[in-house]
Amino acid sequence: MTPPEQTLPEAETRKIIDQKLIAAGWVIQDKQRINTHESLGVAVREMDTSTGLANKNYSLNAPMKKPGAR
Repeated sequence: MTPPEQTLPEAETRKIIDQKLIAAGWVIQDKQRINTHESLGVAVREMDTSTGLANKNYSLNAPMKKPGAR
């Protein structure tokens, strides 16, 4: 029998996600302080969607390159 799924409080889950993103080379920012030029990979917490009806947990922003471009 499978044990019941345990859920962590959102703040604890966010800490785990932040640690994993940082370990992968992302810079974590809050939506009130966005600087997409700070790093090659910027993760913005609780970014608003274009409809304004909900927000994303994270918006991952990285520069786009054409394939083969240097």
